[in-house]
Amino acid sequence: MEVKTGLATIQNSKIYFEVAGTGKPLLLVHSGIADHRMWGGQCGEFSRHFQVIMPDFRGYGKSSAPDGPFRHYEDIHALISHLGFTLVNIAGCSLGGKAAIEMAISYPEIVGRLVLIAPGMPGYEYRDEETLAKDAVLEELIGSGKRKEVADMLVDIWVVGLKRQRETVNSAARALVREMILDNYASVTDMYPETPPEFDMRSRLIEIRVPTLVLIGDSDLPDMQAISQLVTDRIPGAKRLLIPGAAHLPNLENPTLFNQSVIDFLADQ
Repeated sequence: MEVKTGLATIQNSKIYFEVAGTGKPLLLVHSGIADHRMWGGQCGEFSRHFQVIMPDFRGYGKSSAPDGPFRHYEDIHALISHLGFTLVNIAGCSLGGKAAIEMAISYPEIVGRLVLIAPGMPGYEYRDEETLAKDAVLEELIGSGKRKEVADMLVDIWVVGLKRQRETVNSAARALVREMILDNYASVTDMYPETPPEFDMRSRLIEIRVPTLVLIGDSDLPDMQAISQLVTDRIPGAKRLLIPGAAHLPNLENPTLFNQSVIDFLADQ
């Protein structure tokens, strides 16, 4: 498998991306605790079926740090234009899922199909008391500058989940996410907040008319489960699939089922 790399100049910033395979373009958009490396277990398999594009968000990975106002979905749109694509399928996880939804609302003509993995939802207020308690501790750790402790706790919240023991979760997945958190610490801890879109995403979900698959790990946070159901209910025709043995990043924990589910969904075009 040949992987090509590139840098796209977008608003005086450099957006890094990797491309592999041929066929219909599939954009893989990472979560807010990761970078393009989270798709390492998908690139080889997906590139047999599609032309896979894996960017780093602004402020993540090998992309430039933000130096002014920005929106991730607008960077994605600019990257798609830079690469010369007129129609793409998009799979986005968490922050990447939020950006994919914003893309489908703002630029519906260039989005073919959506795969939303535990998508984020601006304005949604978390209700789960255990999650809120952990978030309060996490904020204290961030404020005290304890980077390694912050990384460990983020791994426990998002990769391990609330109901599992750390030692029962794939150690390679935990180690990779911890490494990506530390490498992207400023962005992960929201030191570069993006400019909100000029619309309310939740109220405009009904406008999305492309086939949509929502994936969620069975050990993801209760509020992420609720968001995934909300998105499924509001996007016309959307389907939801629960991935067993996984939390917030199901592609890392159950790659066989994840990969085949995405391939089957996108092949049916």
